[in-house]
Amino acid sequence: MQKVVFYWIVLGSILFTISHVKAQSFKVQQFRPLPNDISAFINPEYDLNHEACALLKIVCEDRFAFSTPLGIIRRKNNVGEVWLYVPHNTRLITIKHPTWGVLRDYCLPIALESRMTYELVITPPLTVQMTQFLHIDRQPTRLLHSARMTALYPDALPISDKIQTPIKLETFVSATATIGNSTLLPGIRAGIMKKHGGYLSVHTDFGNWPRNQTGICDANGYLPTEGYTPYYTGNTSSGELLVTAGAIHRLHQLWYIYEGIGYGIRRIYWECTTGEWIRYSPGSHEGWIAETGVMFRHHHYLFSGGLSTLRGTDWMGVLGIGYCF
Repeated sequence: MQKVVFYWIVLGSILFTISHVKAQSFKVQQFRPLPNDISAFINPEYDLNHEACALLKIVCEDRFAFSTPLGIIRRKNNVGEVWLYVPHNTRLITIKHPTWGVLRDYCLPIALESRMTYELVITPPLTVQMTQFLHIDRQPTRLLHSARMTALYPDALPISDKIQTPIKLETFVSATATIGNSTLLPGIRAGIMKKHGGYLSVHTDFGNWPRNQTGICDANGYLPTEGYTPYYTGNTSSGELLVTAGAIHRLHQLWYIYEGIGYGIRRIYWECTTGEWIRYSPGSHEGWIAETGVMFRHHHYLFSGGLSTLRGTDWMGVLGIGYCF
């Protein structure tokens, strides 16, 4: 009879301990920067704004799921720990487990910085109970790295490797040039963009358009309205102005396309011996202009290439290099 009572007492104690363990939730045991760890510096990950991420190494078993208000750029499961690449200035993190519950909006002691590595240690309920029961002063990291803990929780919670982060509004300025008709026309393009955006582009050669314009001649210098061919000095003057505005669309983290319409003027003048200037009709055009092209971003630098046309007759290539703010 005494043995039966003893066995019931032992069984009750075991059941009480197990239920107490299950009732407990996990907790964050430790957080610290790792200034000597250069993992985030040598192999950086970039967010959608192409800014280097911070690396948070979380010592835990791999069924944990994580989220932050700024998103998670990449998750990598390693032995005994999970690596999270998160955007710069991340401060809050939500930690979830399919059995142990949720620790929502845990506030880190400091905001995470780009290219820096940090360690976060999560202690599961079973580890806490074993440590308290056995009175063993050991590091949680060693317990979590043991093969026994891995065998207890073999299933991994599937986590998306790439999670979208908010795209911030930014501006850019590019120095551009059109190449066509044996001329190089400098210009500037400025815009603002997020997922979509807009821009304004201006190209000009700052040419001199004479004030005393008296007529228009053909390819041979003949004036159809006057009915004669004047004498020319051989001096010429030209001027060109192209203005376009349009839209920008982000196709990928680093690639954009743009399209725009506007108005363009290109004029060439011949000087007469009388001092008057005649517009050379075959080389002078005026009317609508359209353009399209692609842009590629590398860090804060922006490279572009495209094609534009003036009235569908004059075709020009457009190249540019700029900076995003």
